[in-house]
Amino acid sequence: MSGTFSGRPKGSQMSPAKGRSAGGFTLLEAVVALAVFSAGAMALYGLFNTNLISLSRAHETMDQAPYVDYAIDYLSAVNPHLRPEGQVDLGGFDVTWTATLVEPVRQSQNGNGFMGNFEVGLYEVAFEVRVLDLGDGGLAARATSLGVYRMRLVGFEKVRGLGGDFAAGGGAKAGHPGAAAS
Repeated sequence: MSGTFSGRPKGSQMSPAKGRSAGGFTLLEAVVALAVFSAGAMALYGLFNTNLISLSRAHETMDQAPYVDYAIDYLSAVNPHLRPEGQVDLGGFDVTWTATLVEPVRQSQNGNGFMGNFEVGLYEVAFEVRVLDLGDGGLAARATSLGVYRMRLVGFEKVRGLGGDFAAGGGAKAGHPGAAAS
C-alpha cells in the first residue's frame, strides 16, 4: 500500500510538554483550587450563620408575642387620664407603664358638633413587660425584660351629663355645669 499515510510513524513516541508530567495537577493549581473552594465555603458559611441568627430572633419574638399582646389588651382597658402610671402583676409576668400627654386635654363633641360629656386627651403609653424567671428550682427569682413598647391611648373624664360614677371614678366634676351637688 503505497500512497497515504495515517497515524503516527512506528516507533515514535509522543512526549509531554517539557517540565510537565502527563497526569495530575501541579502544586500551584491545587493551591488555587483550594483558595477558590475556601472563598465559596466562607460565603456559604456566612449566609448560613446569618440565617441561624435570624431564625433565633424570630423564635424569641414568637415566644414574647403572647406576653406583649396580653399587656396591650390590659392597657387598652386602662384610662391613662385617671391612671397615668402603674404596675400590675399578670401572673408570671408584670407590666409597668407611664403615660405622657401628647395632645392637650380638650372638650369632646358629640355627633352633631355640640359640646360632649367628656374631656379627652391623647396619651403615649410607654410600657415594659418583664417575665419572671425561676432559676435553681424556684429558689432564686429574677425578672427578664422583654423590652419597652409604646402605644397611644385616649384618656377621658366625664365632666357633665346624666349619671354619677362613670369610667372608674370619672363622675361629675365640681365647678363644671351639671356637677352633682352634695
